[in-house]
Amino acid sequence: MFTWLFVSPRALHSSPPARTHALRRRRAAMVAPEEPPGQFRSRSTARVEEERFAEGTEERRARLHAALKVVAVDVAELTESADLAGSSALRLYSSFVNPKSAGALANAQKPQRAAAIARAIDFELRERRAFRDEWLRNHDRALAELPEDATRYPLLLVLDNIRSAANVGNMLRAAG
Repeated sequence: MFTWLFVSPRALHSSPPARTHALRRRRAAMVAPEEPPGQFRSRSTARVEEERFAEGTEERRARLHAALKVVAVDVAELTESADLAGSSALRLYSSFVNPKSAGALANAQKPQRAAAIARAIDFELRERRAFRDEWLRNHDRALAELPEDATRYPLLLVLDNIRSAANVGNMLRAAG
């Protein structure tokens, strides 16, 4: 059984008519003034109104340290460990202590927010430890399952005309 479906040529276009684009451009021009080229500043990375958000940093840090102590998180390990650099736990810590927007500052000033952030940091650290421990268990098990008389051959990789460091990493992961 065949069914014919008639589709008009207008229905095949995925973009709205040109008139709609012009309306959107006009609305955008009314809402946000255009910045000169090269002046774009991201809200998450730029130091916008730093003085206003820097006020109260020590008080927020003290509240968070007290909350971290309640959930038994070592603050020195969190802030000084090279292993945790760039981790989500450290990002939670720094975004609470140094908010970058008015909304983040308002959230950080809520009474129970320090306790919630401390619990989130504790969770992230436990997840990280669990993942590391699972990896070690699996790695040790894989080594234990190798026969003792298994011969190991040296690995020699000759990589020529590599243009990206990611390709070198991929080759090493594939070889291992």
